[in-house]
Amino acid sequence: MRFLFCFLITSLSLLAHVQSSAQDPLAGNYTATYNNDKLYLSLEQKSGSTYGGVMEDSYQTYVVTLRLSGSKVSGTAIESSMDLHFDVIGKVQGDQLSLSFTIDVLGEKQTMDLVFLRQGSGTTTTLNLDDEAPSKLSLPSGATHPQEVCGTWAKDEMYNSGSGDSYMGAGFSQSMTLLPDGHVAEGGSSTYISGSEYSGNSSGAGSGIIPGFAWYTMGNKFFLQITENGQLQTVPLGTYYVEGSNMLITGGNGEKLLLTRK
Repeated sequence: MRFLFCFLITSLSLLAHVQSSAQDPLAGNYTATYNNDKLYLSLEQKSGSTYGGVMEDSYQTYVVTLRLSGSKVSGTAIESSMDLHFDVIGKVQGDQLSLSFTIDVLGEKQTMDLVFLRQGSGTTTTLNLDDEAPSKLSLPSGATHPQEVCGTWAKDEMYNSGSGDSYMGAGFSQSMTLLPDGHVAEGGSSTYISGSEYSGNSSGAGSGIIPGFAWYTMGNKFFLQITENGQLQTVPLGTYYVEGSNMLITGGNGEKLLLTRK
């Protein structure tokens, strides 16, 4: 009888523990899809209402920290190698976790929404975030955004002529940021000119994300996509090659464009 009593107590304790874990509103493994890429999110309870874990796609791994308040969550997602810092808000609804990721690029905020489904669940619900969903890029099937291409790139040009009292030198630099989701942000620019008796320089800040402008690769080909007045145009820039902090794009006519990572 004592053995049976101990067995029942142990079984009930184990059952309570299993039910408690199963009923955790946030911990678990989730999947989502964005721009034809599979994302994986793993969360575990750290202490109280704080959860931590990682989110992975085909190119990057983010350290995720979330705090749960009722059904709403908030926190951060950080990718250290590219210094990407997203603020995260969202809502958990059963086995569906709806998250909104916001990043500040050159003073302009960009937001993307993802809907994660807990693995092992077949349920779905409707996305119901308080924030308005951002416009989505419409990219062709097979479009990718490799990690080695993401980041801020600059085109530098220098000119020299004459010598002595007739010497003149000038330089120009223009940068752009290729975001992991395909958006493009205009970076800063700078210009200088100098001679034997004069010199001058100027610089300008970037204007942030360029509406209707996107980038992607397919194989070793680099493409720009422009949408204006409802019309979509795809511009094939050529083949690309990245080595270290340099990217070389070679057009179909053999013209080469060298970009330097900033």
